[in-house]
Amino acid sequence: MVSLLMRSLSLMPPAPTGEILARGESGLVYIVLAIILGYAGVVAIVSRIPEILAGVSIAAALVPPTTVVGISLAMGWLEVFRGSLILTAENVLGLLSGSLLSLYILNVSPRSYYEKRAAKLYTKRTMLVMGLMLSALLAMELMS
Repeated sequence: MVSLLMRSLSLMPPAPTGEILARGESGLVYIVLAIILGYAGVVAIVSRIPEILAGVSIAAALVPPTTVVGISLAMGWLEVFRGSLILTAENVLGLLSGSLLSLYILNVSPRSYYEKRAAKLYTKRTMLVMGLMLSALLAMELMS
């Protein structure tokens, strides 16, 4: 409502700035970077590396494109909205995939037999869903 009022009074910029446009473009490199950041986040939690370093890097991957989602939606820049929403989804799925990958590589698992069995089932389901989501994002990225 406020954005409509501001637009009618010509108080809003007519076009997105270069910084906003940069946060509205997705690419394959962002998926790879998010996977690496997800991996680094779990490694920081498991090892003695300060967790705040992982938190800052993960926030740097998520906050800018998520902010642009809101700004572009309020401003009515639908193409920028679409790109930044895809970039945000790529970053979230990349972080989750990297985290799961690191848990597998570092062999982090429950201690009891029954918990291990349940964890294997949930891990397989989660990997399947994550693979499908990443495949969908890759397809969307290659089509755009």
